[in-house]
Amino acid sequence: MDAPTQNPRNPFSPPPRTNGHSERPVDFEPVNPAKRAFHEVPVYLAELKSQAAYLLSAKVDAAKASVRRLVMFAVLGVVGLLVGGGLLISAAFLTLSGLAMGLGHLLGGHLWLGNLIVGLLVIGGTCLVAWMGVRKLTGAWHLQTEQKYERKRNEQRGEFGRDVQQRAGQG
Repeated sequence: MDAPTQNPRNPFSPPPRTNGHSERPVDFEPVNPAKRAFHEVPVYLAELKSQAAYLLSAKVDAAKASVRRLVMFAVLGVVGLLVGGGLLISAAFLTLSGLAMGLGHLLGGHLWLGNLIVGLLVIGGTCLVAWMGVRKLTGAWHLQTEQKYERKRNEQRGEFGRDVQQRAGQG
């Protein structure tokens, strides 16, 4: 049976007890611990380099997986929006078409008249809602601007005893 030999890559393995050819112990002089540690530095640095490369590779792979997951959910979201939008458009078309046909039958079978009336009502309603929305937004923006300048005038009165309008009235 061979005696255990020291592994040069593992500094913690025991030193050889024989010369490898016989079971007879070999006489060897003790190694200086500082010298041994100095010679083991490259092994430790190689291990550190390997572990750092492993960590970096794991971090890069995790980032790639996150990006892939993000892209996948973005694509699924776009597909969902397209499908949902298509369903809403189809439902709106079928509802308006049915309404127009029913109105056309009520008007003595004049389907074109039902289509015309429903189309005009939809366009008019859309324009009315858009106009009301624009008025509400511009009114809110105007109010915000007025409040902003009122705050500034109050700050001026507090700091200087008068505001810009009072100063302009003196001139």
